Parts: sequence; C-alpha cells; structure tokens
Amino acid sequence: MVQYGREHSKRDPLEDRVTSAEATWAYFTAEHNIPFSVSDHFTKIVKVMFPTCPEVQKFSSGRTKTTQVVKRALAPEVDREVESLCSGPFSILCDESNTRGADKCLVILVRVYDAVRHQTMTKFLDMPICNRPSGEQLFNTIDDVFKKRGLDWGNVIGYCSDNASVMVGRNNSVLSRIRLHQPSVFDLGCVCHLANLCAGHAVRQLPIPINDMLVDVFYHFKHSSVRKENFKEFQEFTDTVPEKILKHATTRWLSLEKCIQRTLTQWPALQSYFSSNADAEKPGKVKLMRDFFESHEARLYCLFLEFILAPLNEFNILFQADAVKIIFLDKEMKRLLRKFLGKFVKVAAIGQQQLTDVRYKDIENQLPDQILAVGMRVRAYLAENEDDVEPATTARFFRHVRLFYEAVVWKMLNKFPFNNKVLTNLLWLHPNPESRKDVSTDSVLQIAEQFPGVVKDLDELHEEFVDFQLSDPKDLPRFDGENPDVDQFWGAVSKQKTVTGKLQFPQLSTLAQALLTIPNSNADSERTFSIVRKIHTESRNSMNNETLCALLSVKINNDSHCYEKKMSEAVLKDTRSACTEYNKMFD
Repeated sequence: MVQYGREHSKRDPLEDRVTSAEATWAYFTAEHNIPFSVSDHFTKIVKVMFPTCPEVQKFSSGRTKTTQVVKRALAPEVDREVESLCSGPFSILCDESNTRGADKCLVILVRVYDAVRHQTMTKFLDMPICNRPSGEQLFNTIDDVFKKRGLDWGNVIGYCSDNASVMVGRNNSVLSRIRLHQPSVFDLGCVCHLANLCAGHAVRQLPIPINDMLVDVFYHFKHSSVRKENFKEFQEFTDTVPEKILKHATTRWLSLEKCIQRTLTQWPALQSYFSSNADAEKPGKVKLMRDFFESHEARLYCLFLEFILAPLNEFNILFQADAVKIIFLDKEMKRLLRKFLGKFVKVAAIGQQQLTDVRYKDIENQLPDQILAVGMRVRAYLAENEDDVEPATTARFFRHVRLFYEAVVWKMLNKFPFNNKVLTNLLWLHPNPESRKDVSTDSVLQIAEQFPGVVKDLDELHEEFVDFQLSDPKDLPRFDGENPDVDQFWGAVSKQKTVTGKLQFPQLSTLAQALLTIPNSNADSERTFSIVRKIHTESRNSMNNETLCALLSVKINNDSHCYEKKMSEAVLKDTRSACTEYNKMFD
C-alpha cells in the first residue's frame, strides 16, 4: 500500500483524469450495449470534437482496450463486492436457456442482503455454458463457480429455479445435489411460473384452441405488408382504432391477457377482414380464423378470459418485483385461491372448512349459471345477442367456465406451496406491529432451527423476539405505513442499541436479514436472459462467453449510471494495466 501511494504521488494528475475517462467510456459502452468496435472511431472523433482539451488529446481506448477494461477492471471490482456480500447468508437463483443459439447457458444469480445499504439485492454471479444439462452436470457447473469465487455452500439458505424436474426433482436434480452440501436449503419453486401454469392448464379446458388461434392470427400478418395494408382498410371501415396485432408467446407469463385484450379491440376489423378474404371458403387456416371470429362462442370465451386472467396476472406481477415480497406470499396465495373459489363456489361451502379442503367440484356447492362469475362484458354480450346465441351454446359456455375454474383451483392446490411452515411464519418481518402481535415465539424459533448457522444463540433470539414483540412502536425505527421498506426497517433495527450501548436485537435482525434474501420468484433469471438478448445481438455474435459475463456483471451489479460512476483507485490501477496483461497472453 505504501509503495502504491508513492507511485500515485509521482504520477501526473492529467494521466489519472485520462485513465478515469477511459474507464468511464468502457462503463458507458457496457451500460448501453454499444459494440466495442465503436471505440475505434470514438477515440479519433472525440479529438476532432475537442481539439484543445489535453485529456481528450491523450485519450486512447480502441476496441481492444475498451474490452479489456470491462473484463479486467470494471467487472472484477463488482465481482469482488458480490463475493464479499456472499460471506453471509444468501440465496441462489438459476435457470438455463438457449439464448446464445447452439450453446446452452446456465445463469447463476445470488440474492444477498447489503448491511451497508440496508437493502436486499439480486446480483449476477456467472453464466457458464453447460451443453449437457443433466442434474449432475448443472450442479457441477454451479459448484465449479462456487469454488472459483470462494463461496461456501453452508451460507446458502434459499434456492430458486424454474419447476423443471432436472432443477427441483427429488432425485438426480440440481436441488437434490445441493441438499447433500446444504441439507437446510429452502426451495420454494417459482410461483410466477406456477401461476402461468395454472392459467395455461385452465385455458386448455376450453373447447376452442384460443392459444393456437392467437398465434395464427399474428403470423398471418407478420410477413406480409400487403395483408397489413388490407387490414388497415378494414380497421377504417369498421371504425376500429388502428393497433398492431400482438404476438402471443405461451412461455411469457403475461402474454395471454394482453393478446386477448388487443384481439377484442380489433375483433370487428378482424371479423370483417377474414370474412372477406379470398381464401375464406377454402380449407385451411384462413377459414378456421374466419369461423373463429364469426363464432359467438369464441367471442364469449375471449371476453371471459379478459375478465378472469386479471387476478392471476396481478399475482404474477406482484411477485416478479425485485423488492422483498416473500413475506406476503402465503397471504397472497390464499387470497388468490379464495378469490377463484368465490367466483364459482357458494360462500357457505367455502366458509365451512379449511380453504384447501373446500369441495369445489361438488355441483351442489357451486353457484348457478345466473350468478356464476363470468364478467360484466360477457353478461352484456349475452343480453345483446340473446336472439342469435343458441341456448345450447350458452349452456356449453357455462359448462366449460366451470371446468376452467375447477382446473385453476386443482392446479393451485397441487402446485402452490400452501401451508408451508416457513412462509406462514414470515409475516412478523413486516414493520407493522399488527403483523407480529399474534406470532408465537415458537414459530420464530422453528424458522431459526430450519436454518442452522444463521443464529448462534436461540435463547437470546427468544428474549429478543419477546422484547421486539412487546416494544412500543415509537421505540422502533419508523416506516412508511403505505409502502413499508422492509429492508431499510430491519437495517435500522440491526443498529438499534439499548441505553448501555449494547445492540438490542443482534440475533433477531441477523435472522430477519437472512430470511429477506429468499427470492420472491425466478423472474430475475428471466430478466437476465432478456439483457443477454440485448447484448448478444447480430452485430456482436462473435463475442465470447467471458466477455459476455463481464458485461453482465457491469450492467447488473452496478447501481449507478455511467455519468454518476466514480472510479476507484483499484479500477484506475487495473485500467492502466488492462491491455498490458492482455498482451502478455500472446508473448
């Protein structure tokens, strides 16, 4: 450190400013997905733009140097920070994808609690290539990353991935192998993925293949400018607001509702277009689409889906958030189940027993067609078209609505983690004193016992929780009642001291901060793949995986914009030596 300080004191301040500018430029290219090749011309044109600026005239950062600064200076700094945060309890999230074409990538994220910022964050760890995605190979890939980063499996308290058997199966999966190293790891599965599975399973109970029809309509127009122009004429003719037909992707969690809504707004124009199409009378997809848009039954199902998909998507959006929502999961799952049961089951039948034991398939417990929840737009359509919609069509529609509801509830009961002991005992983490009023001390101790190693002294934890539970809210950190920041609250609790200067809740706050790292869902992994698609474009298809991972580290693990970033001495030092170290590889 002393030698480095002497070298630093002898260095020209101008050189430091130039080095900082080069590091800032590299950060800019990483943040905004700019091809490194742009750096060659930028180095030259910036001298033309600012001919009298000495820093600019010395600035030199072509594509090679910019790439190496990202890989050897910017990424290592944030990687070291992530590794440091993983020295305490953390959770891992992982998912696999063919985002990079032939290569199958495994994204590995960690969810950590930053005690300095008092914030729970999801950070990028690595994205190695794993082209043989068996449970054993995937685990070994993750384990290799852990060894390379010096991470301890004993610090892992939570695991989240999609719900594929290779990831979470009882035998021969990634999770089963993690449990050999960390038996107490908590696995929840991805509730957003489960909510989408519920919707997909229920839609398949309908007699019309709505998913397939939405896809066919999109591709009918996608590659034909002539069809698009013809459709515009029908939009104008039917006084339909001109909007694009959306693409429905069954793997995208919120796709179906948006596509249904758009299709309904374009229904008059679509019906007129396909009815007038030259191929409408010939066997094929155009005839099927004409029949679909002329069908009262198809219109009823679309109106019903527009109404009923909203609760599932609201649940999905809530738990896609990066903010801590895990403490609300048990409450919101039961609320969602109760909401769906209430749409087709009598209130008396629901209230007589446990929510998960309701006999919802018993027709005597179900509501009659007259008050079955199908949405006001469905009721209005049936009233307006009473003379055209045959009674048999109406009866078939209500019968399949019941099948839809039964399928959603059945899937939820079989897939959602209802009555999970950890989830049911997490609400005490909420800053609102009402949330902990009726919580038993035993339930908190049970959670601590499930994660051995997080809390050192259970007796102290018992005393601290009783103290916390009985404390006057005025004596605890303040919080926003409408939008409570759970992370900040527990960060403040961890710093709270008694009159003697001793920490008041050290064991309790340590447990709370560890539990806050349990992921809400696996949405962050999906977001990472979206970022990969923006980085690994057609113009950057020769980028190797090491460079791609460095860019992901810089983009995801930094929390400041390029114009706000302050370059540390470590980054400046690594920036100066980045190309030197790179060139040594070829000596």
